[in-house]
Amino acid sequence: MSIIENKMVKDAIKILISTIISISLIILVSYGYRVKNKTEQSFKVSLKKSNRSNYPKSETVWAILEIPSVKIKTNVYRGESNDLLNYGALHHRETYFPKDGGTILIAGNNIEFKNLSKVKSNDDVVLRTLYGTYKYKVEKTRIKNAEVFGNDLEVKNDEEKLILYAPYPETSGYKSDRFVVYAK
Repeated sequence: MSIIENKMVKDAIKILISTIISISLIILVSYGYRVKNKTEQSFKVSLKKSNRSNYPKSETVWAILEIPSVKIKTNVYRGESNDLLNYGALHHRETYFPKDGGTILIAGNNIEFKNLSKVKSNDDVVLRTLYGTYKYKVEKTRIKNAEVFGNDLEVKNDEEKLILYAPYPETSGYKSDRFVVYAK
């Protein structure tokens, strides 16, 4: 009788574990769906610059940045807080968005942009947003002192260009230089 009881207990435990796993998966999928929809609804950017009163909110993901040649793929957050660099790349608030016709400035850390210094001229840079996919070609790269880079940077609205930068060299800790990628 004890063998039958043990088998029944084991079967009951298997069913219970299967049920818990199934319910957990349903909850996770449901939560992920709500988060995805919430993120997608958190902003919708008008393609007409004059209608863009609803820019992405601060501290939200508004794009995915990809550089296939060096295997970089990361979320791009909008905001001012350097804490966002712990989660992905940071789009500077004072700069433009794709199709605005101005400078788009995106900073990265040494984890998300760990291969940035391997980028070469003519490499593709892709920004995937909810309102379109935008492709840029790397024109040039430079290594600049962080202070000089910050002082020399001009955010212009005469032509659309993408500037990416990260601490250099790509090791942990503070670095006084920046690796800068200029793309159109």
